[in-house]
Amino acid sequence: MRLGIVGGLLQGTEAAYLASRAGYQVVVLDRKKAVPAFSLADTYYSLDVIEEVDRVKDIFRELDAVLPATENRNTLAFLEQVTGELNLPFIFDSAAYDISSSKLKSDRLFYELGIPAPLPWPACHFPVVVKPSGLSGSAGVKRAEHSGQLQRYLDELQATGQEVVVQEFVSGPSLSMEVIALAGQARALVCTGLSFDRDYDCQRVDCPVEINRTIIERLSDISITIAEKLKLTGLMDVEVMLDGKVPKVIEIDARFPSQTPIAVYHATGINMVELLAEMFTTRSLPEVEIVVRSSVILEHIIVTSGYLELSGEHVLSSVTNLRVEKNFCGADEALVAFKNSEDWVATLIIKDSTPFRCRAKREGVISEIIHKYNLCIKEGESV
Repeated sequence: MRLGIVGGLLQGTEAAYLASRAGYQVVVLDRKKAVPAFSLADTYYSLDVIEEVDRVKDIFRELDAVLPATENRNTLAFLEQVTGELNLPFIFDSAAYDISSSKLKSDRLFYELGIPAPLPWPACHFPVVVKPSGLSGSAGVKRAEHSGQLQRYLDELQATGQEVVVQEFVSGPSLSMEVIALAGQARALVCTGLSFDRDYDCQRVDCPVEINRTIIERLSDISITIAEKLKLTGLMDVEVMLDGKVPKVIEIDARFPSQTPIAVYHATGINMVELLAEMFTTRSLPEVEIVVRSSVILEHIIVTSGYLELSGEHVLSSVTNLRVEKNFCGADEALVAFKNSEDWVATLIIKDSTPFRCRAKREGVISEIIHKYNLCIKEGESV
């Protein structure tokens, strides 16, 4: 399998890593001259796919499938057109993505299906979450504690031309689950636990998650219900926050995600890139056996001028020369990008037999990093 991945930032890095683990020849395309996924690819091209049509077609003719790792709508539409002309599998569902990429549209879907979701403003109390409808993940997300703060955030977002969603802040644990589907016939995969930095960017993934089995089954049912309604062909991520024992859906994303697939892969052996490539080339829904083999923590850190901090995944977006290192300070693996010994970032992948042992091992890894690189922790920070 020779897989083309268009986009070399967070999603592209995730996809390139897993495609390589599946034994594929990995080809990454991005208009930037340096992105983190380039160093994980067998071949990479720095080009604007829309501007260099003939060159893109020549590259695509040597591929077996294309997976987009971009949220640029013009690029997605172009890729769908070109792969259609070349009769090349395009691992994407544009109709499902159109719904999931709008928080307003997806919230209406949850209401129609009777799926629990945060209450909209003003039917809820402060604090509230203010977020742009058309951006995914933590982009533009703010927490407002009072009406003055709410109005300021509304003015800021509306000034950018964004439609805005305001809803109750749910403070419980955050969970995520991917679902793979073919024409709406869906299979839920593995539940993961998410932790966030102060800017609501995902900083850590735990797999499996220690939570009541009934809640996980409820999340699985919700994910399948949404996929069936969307007649999904592809992969969708469903993120919820627990309000007591009720999983309230925060957002869905019908595109290849970042962070959780690598954690799921190391915990279970399930490779979501491999599943998708198989499904889009054979047009049959793959069988998936879910067996947890290890407990996994995937966590991002940044080292700057002798200080170590935990950070959201955004720190990987601007790095180059990203490489995979085995047994990095006791971590089973790490994706590491060094500028020098005092400035670098890493995604740590830590595995052990149980969640308790994994957490203990993680503490040892952090201690070893601090000792080896003679680091300090910023005052007020906790690792």
